[in-house]
Amino acid sequence: MLLTPEQIKQAIDELHQRKPGKILHTAEIYEAIVKAQYNEDMKEVMMEIEEKIRILKSLDTKSLIQKLHQYETELQEAMTEEAMFKNQSHGYLGSGDCQEAKRILAELATQAPSTNEAGKKTTIADREAWLQKQREENKELSAAIVKQREVAFLIDDHGIKVEMARRRLTSATAVLALKTQQLAFLASG
Repeated sequence: MLLTPEQIKQAIDELHQRKPGKILHTAEIYEAIVKAQYNEDMKEVMMEIEEKIRILKSLDTKSLIQKLHQYETELQEAMTEEAMFKNQSHGYLGSGDCQEAKRILAELATQAPSTNEAGKKTTIADREAWLQKQREENKELSAAIVKQREVAFLIDDHGIKVEMARRRLTSATAVLALKTQQLAFLASG
């Protein structure tokens, strides 16, 4: 920043105090002003360096990197838990009837009555109605259907946990990228 007229006057007054009663040459006055400008520039540079150091300390990248590692670990754990749960519950996965329900329905289909209440041979529609009724009456089949619903809910829950961990990691990565840009800017000046 350039010297103000007050600062120039002060530099000349200080020169007069060092050489009282003498007539000052133009070169001496110019030299005093240049020296005052140099001192002012050095103060500004030092303030700028101190300001940069203060900003660098406030960026706190160390704790951000620790959080980044924590979020990576959380994401990995959430994905591992989800994969393990899906592996353990593979028999209850799927849209419609799960494998376990299909297995039980197949066993029940072989046990379906061959005649209806009227004593006539059962039709395909009668067999389907009987199997549909078994969904409520057969305890093993209804338990498998309930278990399938629970597994579907828990898989959604695991998916939400994975997504939240992924979002935390993405946010921390974005903040780190911003701080990296701030560091680059501070280093360039």
